[in-house]
Amino acid sequence: MPDARAIESQVGHPETKWNALKDRIQADAVEQFVDVRGDWLDLMWTLDAYRRGGVPPDGMGRQETPPGTRLNAIYRGKGNWFSDIIALLLGNQTAQLLGPRSRVFGILSSSPDRHRLAC
Repeated sequence: MPDARAIESQVGHPETKWNALKDRIQADAVEQFVDVRGDWLDLMWTLDAYRRGGVPPDGMGRQETPPGTRLNAIYRGKGNWFSDIIALLLGNQTAQLLGPRSRVFGILSSSPDRHRLAC
């Protein structure tokens, strides 16, 4: 089983890539996901490499947590990262302050068909 440093030497560190992606979106005022999809996929593939290796990236997560549990928690956090990206992209399209949320009132209907927009 490879260690985290060996994986990092091959694919990089996800936290470094994550911070660079956020910085790029803000510094370049990126508004469209298509403009960062390559960076996003690279970040996801980087996380996948750690998952395949069975080790968490150095310095990520609660260090007192067992490595397997920590890796799983980091991997599950991908959805939160995606919502952060969408909030940053939308924030570049408006003067309003936006933040990521798991549910936004009024966007999805409360009907059984939850995939329909409530417009």
